[in-house]
Amino acid sequence: MTKKLEEEIGHAIDKARTVALVEVRDDDIIVTVPGTSYTVTYYKPIKSSQLLARCIAEEDDSRASISLSEFLALAWRLANDRARELGWIV
Repeated sequence: MTKKLEEEIGHAIDKARTVALVEVRDDDIIVTVPGTSYTVTYYKPIKSSQLLARCIAEEDDSRASISLSEFLALAWRLANDRARELGWIV
C-alpha cells in the first residue's frame, strides 16, 4: 500500500469516526451511522478468538458521508477496539 493511499484511508476513517456510534448490547457490539442504513452487529462465538459480523448493511446510502465499504472497514476497527477494551479478544 502506498503512503498516499494510507493517508487517504486514514483521513476517511478519521472523518467517519465522528459519525459512527458503537453500542454494546448483551453479547453484541453494534456499530451504526445515525440517519443512515449503515449498521453492522458483531459477536464473539464462545470458542473463537475473533469477532464475527451479522446484520450487515448491504448497499451504499446517499445520506452518508462515507461509502458502505468505508463504513464496514471502520466498523470492524471500532468493534475490535471495543472488544479488546471489554476483554473479549486480545
